[in-house]
Amino acid sequence: MRKKSILIITQTVDDNDSNLSFFCDWLREFSNNLDKVYVIANKVGEYDLPQNVIVLSLGKERGTGKIGKIIKLWAYLLKYLPKVDGIFAHMCPEYVVAGGWLARVYGKKLGLWYLHKSLTWKLLLSEKLVNYIFTAHQDGLLIKSSKVIVTGHGIDLSLFNKKYNKINNNKFNILTVGRITESKNLLFLIKSAIFLQNKFDKKVNFTIVGEPYLPKDKEYLIKIKKYISKQGVENMFEFVGKIQHKEIADYYGRSDVLVNASKTGGVDKAVLESIISGIPAITSNEAFKNILPEAALFELGNYEDFVDKIKNIHSIPLNEVKNKIILENDLKNTIKQIINKLII
Repeated sequence: MRKKSILIITQTVDDNDSNLSFFCDWLREFSNNLDKVYVIANKVGEYDLPQNVIVLSLGKERGTGKIGKIIKLWAYLLKYLPKVDGIFAHMCPEYVVAGGWLARVYGKKLGLWYLHKSLTWKLLLSEKLVNYIFTAHQDGLLIKSSKVIVTGHGIDLSLFNKKYNKINNNKFNILTVGRITESKNLLFLIKSAIFLQNKFDKKVNFTIVGEPYLPKDKEYLIKIKKYISKQGVENMFEFVGKIQHKEIADYYGRSDVLVNASKTGGVDKAVLESIISGIPAITSNEAFKNILPEAALFELGNYEDFVDKIKNIHSIPLNEVKNKIILENDLKNTIKQIINKLII
């Protein structure tokens, strides 16, 4: 009996994208479970995917405009919808609005993955067009609908669930991962690390993995570097910039703790990846209040609380938390849930 096929619509297919390269892992897992995976991407870069994954671009990397991309989307849908058994859109309600009606015409089930606190008209309209809305956790989106299905974050455990050889020395290595933008409160984390150094008997090293995307993000990074320079603590901090998703595990492995102060309201995947890697994480993000114990949660703006949580990270029941996160966020389970709803 043949395996079935799916059409996936997504923002980016690029192993080198600092934000969305993980989606290539998703496509590989879809390919393990299906005969054919057709992918329509807004932008396409470099990738190394199995032969049964067919990648099609809407042309953003070539400068194609909005109207041109919509016309190309319709052309792809008309060509490939008759060949597939279901449709899955990842974080792109705008394309559900533009082409979801064609899924209805062809009688195909349509699912949207969405994980964000914004409640836009595109998301509201998408909810009417899709059969299901998949999200990572219960508080992953504001829309209330019987169509919402919680699947976990879909993390490739093979990248992170392994043993690391820690270097024992007199240094304490802090890591933060994610886009450099004001909503991530990086400046507070920088100030907290300096505050910690003044109260700590080890040398504190702080590694920042990530890059700014928008012009205002770049201005925020300049502001941060000026602050560090003014304090005369440049040797404490390393700005790595963007890296491939598969490389991030090594940064977790050489760190003593991951810190996160995002105020986006969503569960930051870097926190989960760090814990799966066996590295404790502390965060001020309220989205984690039902996921992490009190020992891993600090109050945003409270430097004393930050230092207290750092000094007591060994009180976090790491193995217990890790096992729970693995159980709820395994990529294999996430993809199977999506396939079972849209195809089987």
